[in-house]
Amino acid sequence: VNLKKKAAEVIDTYKPPKMDFEIRFAFDSDRILPESIPVLNVIGQALSGEKLGHARFLLNGHTDAKGSDNYNLDLSERRAFAVRDYLIERFYIDEKRLIAIGFGEERLKDQYDPEGGVNRRVEIVNMDG
Repeated sequence: VNLKKKAAEVIDTYKPPKMDFEIRFAFDSDRILPESIPVLNVIGQALSGEKLGHARFLLNGHTDAKGSDNYNLDLSERRAFAVRDYLIERFYIDEKRLIAIGFGEERLKDQYDPEGGVNRRVEIVNMDG
């Protein structure tokens, strides 16, 4: 009986593996930086695997603070869709599992360096984890 209770607790508290990664971009560009490609390939393989094969992911696009709000919003959306398209084309991920959103300069990663490269990114977040 004790073992059954412990098993039930484990099942009730199980959460899918958490994924929270960032893909980097050059200034004023929606092209994925070459150093982010290996990371994106690992992510693509994981999203195709058994544990995450049905999970949904947010692709949150961001920019630095240079440029107008409207321009940065558009650029951040293009960045999110660049990551989405890469995963769909190379790993055949179902597009319904990838939700691309642009935030522009609204959510800077480094508030102390608003024009810094660390702000030019797409975050990949597991919605089910």
